[in-house]
Amino acid sequence: MHEVPTVFVVDGDGFVHDAVASCTSAAERHTRSFASAEEFLSTCDPAPYGCLVVGVQAASRDGVPLLWSIRAHDCRLPVVVVARECDVTGAVALMRAGAFCVMVAPPDRSEFRRQIREAVASDLMRRRHEASVGETSSRLSALTSRERDVLDLLVAGHSTKRIAATLHVSPKTVDKHRHQVMRKLEARNVADVVRKVVQARPDAFRR
Repeated sequence: MHEVPTVFVVDGDGFVHDAVASCTSAAERHTRSFASAEEFLSTCDPAPYGCLVVGVQAASRDGVPLLWSIRAHDCRLPVVVVARECDVTGAVALMRAGAFCVMVAPPDRSEFRRQIREAVASDLMRRRHEASVGETSSRLSALTSRERDVLDLLVAGHSTKRIAATLHVSPKTVDKHRHQVMRKLEARNVADVVRKVVQARPDAFRR
């Protein structure tokens, strides 16, 4: 992804928009502002990567329901919350509701810039991870039934000799299937195979 990230701003009073404008530049990232969460959710294109900055009056009373609404619409952008009124209890409630970070208005300019930068980086990392998982899942689906058998035993830590005995084939045949698995997954070695499979199918390896 080489496009300029977007900072989406939900702020009915305008105080957060001004803060965002003061610490970002058009060269670094685009900014789109919305008067309410409803307007953002109804018009926002989720394709651009970036983050969401929301301004609220009270952390618990206004911020938590807003975050619930955003998450209910499957918006997965990291959310930086700026609250005019926020105590420790309110900040904890916001973090539990899914906020990336919580700041008290008016936010310190340098810290605000840093949190926005980290939120954008977090979203980019998530998207790259999901793209990688999707590619691996697609490659896994291209394996033959026997290759999947070998793969499952490889991931379980079995040796070539043990896999051969389990599948009633020769070690040479196991090596052939293992080579095909590594080629199809574009893995450098068995450790890379395991990493890709665990990343794509984490539920299969939870105890």
